[in-house]
Amino acid sequence: MALKDIPRQQKITYLASRLEKFDVDEITDYVLTTLKNTENLTTELRKMLKLFDYYLSEK
Repeated sequence: MALKDIPRQQKITYLASRLEKFDVDEITDYVLTTLKNTENLTTELRKMLKLFDYYLSEK
């Protein structure tokens, strides 16, 4: 199954469950690595911030 075929809520739930296992350093490393490897930094950063904001609001 392709990632685009997975419902958005299911993706968010999965990513949020993964975030619970990370510590702050791992999250920071992930964000910086992803941004370094992305041409459109602003778009990717906005997506990540929205995901983190959503995750924090659900707790």
